[in-house]
Amino acid sequence: MRAYFDNNILISIEDKEINIEHILSKRNDVSIVYSYVHIQELLASNANFEQLREKRINTITSLTNNFYIYPDGKSIELKEENPQSIILQLQAFPFLNNMLKIAASNYTVEKDKFIELLEIDKKRINNYTSNQVIEYINKALVGNMAIELEKFIGLSGDSLREKICTLFNFLDIVGFWKDKQTEKSNLARIYDASHTYFASCCNYFVSNDRNARNKANVAYSLYNITTKAISMDEFIQMFADFRNAY
Repeated sequence: MRAYFDNNILISIEDKEINIEHILSKRNDVSIVYSYVHIQELLASNANFEQLREKRINTITSLTNNFYIYPDGKSIELKEENPQSIILQLQAFPFLNNMLKIAASNYTVEKDKFIELLEIDKKRINNYTSNQVIEYINKALVGNMAIELEKFIGLSGDSLREKICTLFNFLDIVGFWKDKQTEKSNLARIYDASHTYFASCCNYFVSNDRNARNKANVAYSLYNITTKAISMDEFIQMFADFRNAY
């Protein structure tokens, strides 16, 4: 099986809140991969970057054996790449990180009017499964705007990553596992959506962010992706069950 760990999992491992040595010792059963989004989040630590750099490189290398998910523009490829080289590449092109920050800061929507138009019940929506959320939103969109969710999200761009980022923002607007609003929450949501995208070539997207997991599973359901977003506890239990079965 192949797994992709959210950045919060890496941090918890470094803080010794999670011990997965028993999983890493069974490399024939599981491979863990990383993407440049992990490095973008590291670079975003700014003043703490130099302090965190060596530890994060070691964490990524020990977890993934430098197994890297590489976007070629239209699809996702897998190759071996040292995280230090990804750091150097992103540092050489700082506009990539700046583009993310600009996109996050420019994200403004008249949310209350939009929710009122769609007649979304924010008190109920978190009780729905991924498929139920899609069905519920589809009904609201078709009834008020004559368009289904997938086509509505598709207006934002052609790539799967663009669509997933737009979907995350849309779900947050309508109150589905809404993020607490801070000066960094919009950027953090773009990171969450990007991790969700890169994890789409894996069996599992492992995150301890409940909001991100629930949004990710809607994205996977909407685009018929077999990846499942689960917590670290669920992953550890699932891995134990897998080992016992074989």
